[in-house]
Amino acid sequence: MLRKKSIAVVGILALAIACMQNEQDKIIRVQEEEQTSFDVSKFTGNINRDGRMIVEEVSEAFAGFLGKSIAEHGVLGSIGFCNENAFPFMDSLAHYYGVNLKRTALRYRNPDNKPDTLDRIMLENMEKEAAQGAEPGPKSIKFSSGESVYYSPIIMKPLCLQCHGIKMRGDIQDEVWAKIRELYPEDVAYDFNLNELRGAWGVLFPNEYRARRGKPDPIAIPK
Repeated sequence: MLRKKSIAVVGILALAIACMQNEQDKIIRVQEEEQTSFDVSKFTGNINRDGRMIVEEVSEAFAGFLGKSIAEHGVLGSIGFCNENAFPFMDSLAHYYGVNLKRTALRYRNPDNKPDTLDRIMLENMEKEAAQGAEPGPKSIKFSSGESVYYSPIIMKPLCLQCHGIKMRGDIQDEVWAKIRELYPEDVAYDFNLNELRGAWGVLFPNEYRARRGKPDPIAIPK
């Protein structure tokens, strides 16, 4: 898929329309055509390149999913909609690419996204980079089992502020806040600023990935 240029979007509806017209429509077409697997010939065999490609496409598709939900249900209605549908949507994308996908964060909303030990190491390394004034970069590592995992930072965008922004500043409306607390009593995923590190995407490549495509690639191990 050709990489799209970044688009500055003002307002929820504009973002929803932009997303809905590209990646969300792509996913719908995939489902209608009953295409259940990704063309592995597009994989290069390099975890960093292939991980970046998947994250770029999945994050745009997920933004389209959220944008479509907000356009149809509003911010308040989208909280319940996403609570019920986000994981099935993610599972369908993971199945399409033949990988395992996750979203994780140190300050998570859904306890199912709570970081495991490796997630925490990667996230803390990204936070360290951000604290030093650097842009958090992707990380990848290969396990002795032959599996590989790629992590890519999730950065706060304008749309995210309505559910993850600073409560005292008025980013999150009172009724939205009440719904979040109802559905996610353990929620700590708020009081984020624009462009702040929110969490990370994780892409786990199965051990047969390298046999299917490409040569071993260098692995970036966080210090």
